[in-house]
Amino acid sequence: MAQNIKKDYRRKDVNLLFKQAWKAYPKSEFKEAMLEMMKVKRVAFKELMNVGPERFSHAYSPVRRYRLMTSSIAESMNSCLVHVHQMPITTMINFIRDMLQKWFYKRRTKAEKSQTQLTPWATELIKQRNIDSKKYTT
Repeated sequence: MAQNIKKDYRRKDVNLLFKQAWKAYPKSEFKEAMLEMMKVKRVAFKELMNVGPERFSHAYSPVRRYRLMTSSIAESMNSCLVHVHQMPITTMINFIRDMLQKWFYKRRTKAEKSQTQLTPWATELIKQRNIDSKKYTT
């Protein structure tokens, strides 16, 4: 979507506001960026709202997207490799290998430090739900 916004409107301010909106986690920051976009380029604002914030924003995403905004693994990999597409194939393969090794090392290291068998996110979710459940009565 960012590429379409950049191509369709060819304005740095619109592109910057779009990035602020999709990267914002608090809904208040998302709304602030989108209101500013409405002032700057109403057509872009309407187009994005027609698409739906849940399709492009972190704040309204129904799932945890981290830094990837696609459900296709091929698109995800392409977005990580965009700057190496013009390199020789051996250089590209080495880059991909290094990138994947770093990802796996980072995740393994984090997992080894974990005190539970669940991810930190799942552990926190269960802890919060346990706290919430103490408020219920039978």
